[in-house]
Amino acid sequence: MVAFYRYILGWLFRLLQPNRHDFGLKIEKDFSWQPVVSFTVPCFNEGEHIYETVKTIFYQDWPKDKLEVIVVDDQSSDDTYEWALKTKEFGNVTVLRNEINSGKRKSLIQATKLAKGEICVSVDSDVILAPTALKELVSCFAKNPKIGAVGGKVGISNANINWITQTQEVKYFFGYELFKSTENLFRTIMCLSGCLTAYRKEALIEIEDKLENRIWMGVEIKYGEDRFLTHQLVLNGWQTIVNLEARCWTKSPTTLHTLFSQQLRWRRSNIIDWIFTISHLEKHIRQVNPVVITYYFTLALYITAYPLIIIHSIISGFGVGMLFLHLILLVILAGIYQVTMFVRGEPRINSALTYIGLGLLLPISYLLITPLAAFTLDSGSWETRKKEHYESEN
Repeated sequence: MVAFYRYILGWLFRLLQPNRHDFGLKIEKDFSWQPVVSFTVPCFNEGEHIYETVKTIFYQDWPKDKLEVIVVDDQSSDDTYEWALKTKEFGNVTVLRNEINSGKRKSLIQATKLAKGEICVSVDSDVILAPTALKELVSCFAKNPKIGAVGGKVGISNANINWITQTQEVKYFFGYELFKSTENLFRTIMCLSGCLTAYRKEALIEIEDKLENRIWMGVEIKYGEDRFLTHQLVLNGWQTIVNLEARCWTKSPTTLHTLFSQQLRWRRSNIIDWIFTISHLEKHIRQVNPVVITYYFTLALYITAYPLIIIHSIISGFGVGMLFLHLILLVILAGIYQVTMFVRGEPRINSALTYIGLGLLLPISYLLITPLAAFTLDSGSWETRKKEHYESEN
């Protein structure tokens, strides 16, 4: 079921799509609509990267008098705040600093309350935007008042550093080009990335209280805001889509330690979201398309059952065979990736270590990450927002 929904069904939808770039039901765009747009940029220990991110925001093909940026520093322990203040030289920038380290969620809420724009665009503080990203995002809202959020396509800006960053480039490629195809067809993306997502402000205001009071079993949840926001919009009846023409690039972890920390944080978000879905199952059945719900739960089944499958394979003496099956699958995906990029005129040559590494990492990481995430759901750390996240990036 997992293989069918993630690979075969998504691929079939790609073949049936009316527009190769929008994949799914055709998205009508209107580039003449140019409302005031507010960028919200929470940050923590980003240093000079926050300056570079804001600079690319002001390089957007957009009227500067209809653009504002709100940067919120979450009590960084480095020189991030100083670099954030320096961004005021670009234009209409407001820089805030939390009194205490509160997490990304509080920073987003604070920035949204101050935003003057009809459209609010959330970007991570290490992201580089393509000059046309904003107009691609906003154009999707103009013709359809039911669309509450539009996500962009995320790539890896430091993909050539080592085999770890190369694995993430391949993973992001399939994540956007294939795995989201099913959800996008029904305009029900369940998780839009915080790297680059545009929201109708009215849609955000509707769910502000839920984001503000995000507590599970008495514990304040400080991670997974992107997934939570998207999920709440869907339950409120808003459509959520991805526009592959809205491009941005983020930095991948360059070490196994930071990669593991990132994946651990994401897995906690997955688990909390599944618990929420099960506890509100009746509402999901009424509101969400059955195909999307089925796809969503097959992924949950895959991630939670995977550690048991690995343990069973090892006990039964099939551990080596399982690794071999991983490598076969990854070789096939690698071929698809390489051919696709060649046809697009963007050839990539990834080291063989990329695919061998992925084949070895997947079973090990899935065996460890899911159980560890389940026992650390009360974590409030930004985790990957540390200096070593970017070490050796140049």
